[in-house]
Amino acid sequence: MYLKNQNMKRVILLGFTVLFGTLWINAQSSPEGKWNTGQHNTIVEISELDGEWKGKFVSSDNDRVEIGKIMLKDLKFEDGTWKGKIYSMRRESWFPAELKPEGNELNLEVFAGKRSRQVTWTQKS
Repeated sequence: MYLKNQNMKRVILLGFTVLFGTLWINAQSSPEGKWNTGQHNTIVEISELDGEWKGKFVSSDNDRVEIGKIMLKDLKFEDGTWKGKIYSMRRESWFPAELKPEGNELNLEVFAGKRSRQVTWTQKS
């Protein structure tokens, strides 16, 4: 009886560790928040809207930026990376992107055909 109880306690403890460890990792790697793109004091807010992660412009010194316009969409957490699409105002089209939150920085890699471009946004406090 003692052996069964000890094994059951270990199984339950292991289950809670895995569950809460996974939740903690996902919370740590979330891109949620307001991010300065480094161009024209443009701020993008990333949040979950209607069950989907999206990013929208919330402020900018650039007159061409439409405040409230979605510029990140289809964001999903896969294989330790956030993947989705980012809108290019210059090309007026969507491109695949990967987002990697690291502390107060959000590293983005944008793919256009065979080339890619890396940019870093900083979290606005």
